Amino acid sequence: MIHGKYRSMAIIKLKKIIKPVLEILVLGLSIFFIGKFLWGSWPDLASRIEYAKIGYLWLALPFFLSYFFLRSLGWWYILKKLGGKLNFSKSGYIWFISEFSRYIPGNVWSFVGRVYLCDKEKIAKRIASLSLLLEIFYLIGTSLGLGIIVFMAGGHGLKMPLWSLIFIFPIVITIINPKILGKIINFAFYKWKKEKIDFNLGYADSIVILLVYTSAWLAYGFGSYLTAAAFVNLSGISIFWLSCSFVLAWAIGYLSFVTPMGLGVREAAIVTILKSVISSSLASLVAISTRLMMMLSEFLALLFILSAKKISKFSLVGKANEYIKKNPHSFYLALMISIYIAYFLTLTFMRHSNYLTSRYDLGNMDQTVWNTAYGNFFQLTNPEIGSQVSRFSIHGDIFLVLLAPFYWLASSPYTLLFIQTIVVALGALPIFWLAKDVLKNNKLALTMAFAYLMYPGTQWANIFDFHSITLATSFLSFAFYYVYKKNYVPFIIFCLLALATKETIAFIIILFSLYIIIRQKNWKVGIAIGSIAMLWFALLLGKIMPEARIDATSHFGLVYYKNFGNTPLEIIKHLVLQPMGAIRYIGANNRWFYLILVTIPTGFLSLFSPYIILAIPPIALNILSDQTQMRMINYQYTSDIAPFIIISSIFGLRFLIKTLHNRIKIGGKQISIINIEKIALVYTIIGVIYSSVIYSPMPYSQARDLKPFTYRNTSKKYLDELRRTIPKTAIVSATNRISPHFTNRKISYLFPNGIGQADYIIVEDGYEFELISTQNVSDNLTILRNDKRYTRIYNNDNVEVFRKDAK
Repeated sequence: MIHGKYRSMAIIKLKKIIKPVLEILVLGLSIFFIGKFLWGSWPDLASRIEYAKIGYLWLALPFFLSYFFLRSLGWWYILKKLGGKLNFSKSGYIWFISEFSRYIPGNVWSFVGRVYLCDKEKIAKRIASLSLLLEIFYLIGTSLGLGIIVFMAGGHGLKMPLWSLIFIFPIVITIINPKILGKIINFAFYKWKKEKIDFNLGYADSIVILLVYTSAWLAYGFGSYLTAAAFVNLSGISIFWLSCSFVLAWAIGYLSFVTPMGLGVREAAIVTILKSVISSSLASLVAISTRLMMMLSEFLALLFILSAKKISKFSLVGKANEYIKKNPHSFYLALMISIYIAYFLTLTFMRHSNYLTSRYDLGNMDQTVWNTAYGNFFQLTNPEIGSQVSRFSIHGDIFLVLLAPFYWLASSPYTLLFIQTIVVALGALPIFWLAKDVLKNNKLALTMAFAYLMYPGTQWANIFDFHSITLATSFLSFAFYYVYKKNYVPFIIFCLLALATKETIAFIIILFSLYIIIRQKNWKVGIAIGSIAMLWFALLLGKIMPEARIDATSHFGLVYYKNFGNTPLEIIKHLVLQPMGAIRYIGANNRWFYLILVTIPTGFLSLFSPYIILAIPPIALNILSDQTQMRMINYQYTSDIAPFIIISSIFGLRFLIKTLHNRIKIGGKQISIINIEKIALVYTIIGVIYSSVIYSPMPYSQARDLKPFTYRNTSKKYLDELRRTIPKTAIVSATNRISPHFTNRKISYLFPNGIGQADYIIVEDGYEFELISTQNVSDNLTILRNDKRYTRIYNNDNVEVFRKDAK
């Protein structure tokens, strides 16, 4: 008896020793085989790194990380439906640790590791094994499905025959119909003389799993495409075709169970597929680079998982975990906002760093804030005429003055870009709070916050340099939330902040005042805030701006509305008394599409709410203008429209949910409110994703802007050094894209202004989107080369730098 007791204790102690040793051994073997692959592949890749587009690689990284995250999410969902009670953080740890061991030859290690780690968490081995089988089934099914879809369509010389559908159709039916899948599995268990398992996957679960794994593959495919594009010119090749080719190659490699992670097989598949569009040597380079990038991403993900597990032992982190468990939707909201901030900070910073920003308007804003911070209140050099003027001669964006103290800490355009991205991202908070109050559904509230962050107009405004009006997107969102809650003090504060970003915000604030008076019956607050808005607008256009302008006109933009009058009062009077004329004008010029452009991102839900009225002033200003740019979402002109599209969509969604619940019946029974909310959730997400794919600047969009990541200015190193060495007292004249790097000074001209006055002149010749004609730049550059007052000190590619000689 005693002997047996000691024996049991010895076995327990031995297990405690063996388990960590095995874990370290498996991890060590994985790292060894990864290192072996890297050592053999590195020479082929090293020669190309010098010429690689590093921006593409940075952009590919989050897509690969998303791929791993989505795969772990898919397995957790399957395990949960099979009865394996495991929270996502633990399941993620198990998934990553076990997956990392697949680099050891045999492929069995990841399966054994998963089952072993699940057993430690008290999950039955047969449930863990079944979850693995289902994961493989859905993985292979979705990856082959994407590959088959793209090759069925043909293209680039590769096409699958139609008769292959005979083999594909049964697989598709089995994947979609979980009942068939359950019967097949339990039949196999019966043959193996194993106990049957409760198969709780329903149609909805199957669709969710398919969506998760399909999203994972799209992330993997696009990440592979970006990696390949960093080393090889892939112009003319369909992005979707190429992305799916990588996915299909993965599936082929995975099905070769003998090799670790399909090493060699996957690469051979890529070369075979791609040699129809690029040379075999380039295809080999693509295969190696994408493999290395995926491995690097996985290694970084593993480091994060291991670090998180260690950090989670601290009490503060433990409290954070408890908060996340109790408030998961708040955590997801914070995560979405963080991802938005991380991406758009990277994008805007790289855009400026690579000399892709412009004098209009980052340079103008930077110089105004710098001058205000250092004693020249609200002053800048007029880019058109080259004289020092007040910013009031252009816009009433007095909010720039509030940014001046930040320049005492960091005097740089990056400060403006940083503030803009942070403020815009935080606008998702009031949208989430409002949607929670209105819809009483956390998932729908999270979806509306997601819609706000993904709104194409807001994203483009965030990217297009810096404008005070872009910050109004967030300020107006906060203002509406607080007025809806009848919390008037923060409402007034955010109204004043928004009012300070641009003179036309006054129209929206006036509508707010009418809402407070008519709907909330609060005359005092309504009249007060409305009076402030009207007085500020009248003061700006009646006195401040005319006195700041050389021509003494109210506003430079009045010329855009010459069809309706010459003064603000004439224009407003015409629109109020003759609205049909404006409607005919819109119809005759085919401007209705702009309405579709701004309302489609939420599936037109905003049209089902009266709160869309709040967006009418900025929509009218844009749609009636002769300035075409104002009807494009690539600029800042939707900044004061976006918040009310999302806000009215929240109320529109509530209206539709109630209407459908009361009127739609199936089989004589009303659809439950829960099912209607699910339909609404899916519909909204589809609208958001569709508009993002078509109109947004995101990497996967048809309208994507990847230039900040790929453009290489050959003069960047010299220009950066010049910016650091030229004293702030020196006068600089530069062309459009170079100018915002030299506006941290009292006087900064836009070339060709400043010839004769500027101490330094920097010219980028041949840029097709120069504010003045490229011919004008070239002609003035020729004159400058012969100007005896200047010496050319730099000439590279299309950039020339001149220094004024001392007298």
